[in-house]
Amino acid sequence: MKHPFRSACSTLLVLILYSSLALAQTLTGTFSHLTDSDGTHPGKGKTVTLIFHSDGTCHLQATDASGKDTTLNGDGTYAARVGRITISLPVLELSVSNKPYVLQGDHLTLPFMVFNEGAGTSTWTKVADAWSGAATGSGDNTPAPQNAPPPPPPPRRIGGGMHGELLCACTEKAYDKPVDVLPNCTTPVLGRPMCGAVLRKTGQPCPAFRSPNAFTTLYDQVVLGRPGPLSGMGATLPAGITIPSGSAANPKDPHTILVGTLIGTYFKPWGPADFYMTVQPGGVGGVEYAHVEEHRGQQHYLVVRGAAFTELSPAGMVSSLGHEMIHAEQLRRPGNLPKTGGLSAITAAVNELEASSWETMVSSFRWRIGPNPTWSCETPLERDRSEALRSCREWQIRELLADVNQRPATQAAFEQWIQQNPWASANWLPKNPRWKQVRTNDLPAQVPFPADPQHGMDCHDVLRSR
Repeated sequence: MKHPFRSACSTLLVLILYSSLALAQTLTGTFSHLTDSDGTHPGKGKTVTLIFHSDGTCHLQATDASGKDTTLNGDGTYAARVGRITISLPVLELSVSNKPYVLQGDHLTLPFMVFNEGAGTSTWTKVADAWSGAATGSGDNTPAPQNAPPPPPPPRRIGGGMHGELLCACTEKAYDKPVDVLPNCTTPVLGRPMCGAVLRKTGQPCPAFRSPNAFTTLYDQVVLGRPGPLSGMGATLPAGITIPSGSAANPKDPHTILVGTLIGTYFKPWGPADFYMTVQPGGVGGVEYAHVEEHRGQQHYLVVRGAAFTELSPAGMVSSLGHEMIHAEQLRRPGNLPKTGGLSAITAAVNELEASSWETMVSSFRWRIGPNPTWSCETPLERDRSEALRSCREWQIRELLADVNQRPATQAAFEQWIQQNPWASANWLPKNPRWKQVRTNDLPAQVPFPADPQHGMDCHDVLRSR
């Protein structure tokens, strides 16, 4: 993890003091990056510019005059209101929700660092350009109320979402999820009598699925109904992966075999033998797609619900199971289950925040499974929900801290738990150095989606259903 330079409380005070100034100026325009709060800045001959358009889109470009580094370009979205900004820049794997920003004259301070991860800010200066439009209006990019009808929505791709990992070979149309492709890919066409849905390899945009492996082969058969030898495979899988009889409620169930293959393919050193796997119906309407808990000895009980196979994209399914692998790693840490009463809710919330941080790739840590291999391949809605849920976990922790800090013994026990927890001590604690002073929850419970700020999550409802 990169170490932040600034003091969180002092920077927040500055942002609060100057937030009113941001309202008097437009955020529309082109800004050149000066420095991050940890002192990192573009090297000689390098420039990083961020263009804010009046329609709520933005564009980041990094160039190197020497030609040593290739130009980096990426589009994103933002919403700036009342001195607070929500911004998503996928090219930087960056998402910030409802954080304070400062615009004073040509000087802009944004609530994130460009070159490093972790808490911090970046400073920018406005530069002249010929394409970002005139500087008009206020710091908000919300259109003023008018009688004119709203603009039409952007054209919707047939499937495809972020990448379109699934292909209907009958029509050559790309889709994101089995629930979308299967109903629209049922009629063979002349010359393609065996066509159907497939997790495509040719033109596959997701690196995790470009090379055929045991998971991609079985996914086609189990989820998409492609013909194959699964029925005669028993509990022996390709690539030497096996499901022992003591590792599943039904070791010969095709969906259980697929889950075990996913674990053995993408999340080594975990393997099917580390879990007792069960596939159950459900998973829609706020119920978890998967869940892991202690079972016996060093084996964990893993439930995967049916909707994980149909309602999630292939990348979303892999990511959802990886989230549970983080929980399995937590269960093996000494002292993970607190012995002091009154801590189970807040320690569970911190553990959920860690798993969500792995899933959304916002913190650096040496997890045994490495980083999320499919985050960049998920659909925009899947990524939005994962990022909003991570913000709700942060909100939940603040909510629980207000109660924990009223009881000195519980506060001391939580401090001890945090200090001995490797992820919390390295990632959560540096971002929350004044957690003992929390008496009220100052984080918003309404979390907008980074790619669709007009929609979002209510943390009360989301966490009540889990």
